[in-house]
Amino acid sequence: MKRLREILSVIGAIVVIIVLAALLSRGVIVLSDVSAALAAVLVAAIFGILGWGFEPRIKQIVRGKSGETKEKPIQVEVKYPEPSPVLDLRPLPHYKGYGLPLKVEILPDLPDGQHQATATNVGASTAEYNLLEISQKLEAWKGSINQPMNELIVKFGVIRVHCISGDALNCRAQVKVRIIEMYGQIRPTNFVDWGYLNWFSVAIKRDIQQNKFDEIYPAKHLGLNKYLKNTSVDLHEGDEKDLLVFYMIKDLPNVFLCTDIETAHAGSVFSSGQTLKFEVEIGLTAQRYPKNIWTFFVTVEDFDDFKIERG
Repeated sequence: MKRLREILSVIGAIVVIIVLAALLSRGVIVLSDVSAALAAVLVAAIFGILGWGFEPRIKQIVRGKSGETKEKPIQVEVKYPEPSPVLDLRPLPHYKGYGLPLKVEILPDLPDGQHQATATNVGASTAEYNLLEISQKLEAWKGSINQPMNELIVKFGVIRVHCISGDALNCRAQVKVRIIEMYGQIRPTNFVDWGYLNWFSVAIKRDIQQNKFDEIYPAKHLGLNKYLKNTSVDLHEGDEKDLLVFYMIKDLPNVFLCTDIETAHAGSVFSSGQTLKFEVEIGLTAQRYPKNIWTFFVTVEDFDDFKIERG
């Protein structure tokens, strides 16, 4: 419509110009008051017709619009990268002690030779035993209460990971180990990659105690890695979660590395004095978290006699 309006106004102006030119050429318009007034009217008519035809375009120019359609302004959203999480690792202090299964005893202070089922802990005072974190021990028994029970007693070397700030999603801990001392003799080796460490899980521990005992007990010499697999967790700001680095099973000499490899062990301690010492290199990764490496030294003197030190 705007284009048609402009064309009609141009045609109308041309017609008026032709009329004005014809009048001038025939001498109808001369330098008199009446003729000058007529000429002024015709010129005004020309501008009026053109103004009517080009009014929409003139308004667009005045409003600063250069096209027939209004273009939306381009919106630019700037997203700043989220800061990387900050993590800290520290070994949990090891405390000696483990629980024994219930046993029936005839206590002298009970009348008529009555029996009483009791439970004890070994290797530590009750106060020290109670300092153990839930992730540092696994105890399970099965059998008749008046007969020797099958027992599964495991002590873990644990490193606690604290998320100081940010969110460490899909956090994994790759582990490499090299032997420094074995059987009481210095025998340094190169680092060996042993996969990813398992994170402690209450649900996994409970499942082993309640549902997997019969399956694990006959093959406990192979370790528990098959049942402990849990290599990835999410840590949010303020969270603390435990890495299971290694473990020992009562009555076995093996020191097992707690990784996603089903059979992984650092060495063996057959008797007290056959010190096993090894270096552990832990590489933590997570979303938006570049790989960071921590080093720890582990010294094992016997079952339930070990320590972890920061490198």
